Amino acid sequence: MACTNQMCLPPSKKEFTVAINHRGDVSMSTNGAAPVDSANSSKKAVVYEAFSMAGIDGKTIAAGDVVAKARYTFIDFWASWCAPCRKQARELLPVYDKYKSKGFAVIGVSLDTDAAAWKKAILADGYTWTNVCDLKGFESP
Repeated sequence: MACTNQMCLPPSKKEFTVAINHRGDVSMSTNGAAPVDSANSSKKAVVYEAFSMAGIDGKTIAAGDVVAKARYTFIDFWASWCAPCRKQARELLPVYDKYKSKGFAVIGVSLDTDAAAWKKAILADGYTWTNVCDLKGFESP
């Protein structure tokens, strides 16, 4: 999905599977393609820049603290005004519920500038994962 401060273009749907073995090796495939074997791949896991933002209670949450406690972390950038973002996040809810006890975490990073709208969307959509926002919208670093 691609968003600007004026609109969002919804993503196209693409079926994929992720297989994770007991060692934590990951293989992925899409549309019947051969799986990518991470054990034999020279690619490293995606590295993100550490960041901290306020949670819904106003207390600062460091993304690194969430990541350190999880085996896998999905970082979702969204906004209360972005219908495609919210639809995508609602589709993530059953995945999160199924795998959170196995070390799957989600960090919802909102691009909102209105705290009330952000918090209302979290409650309305039932996002129980970590939610953060600095209320700077697209001006956020």
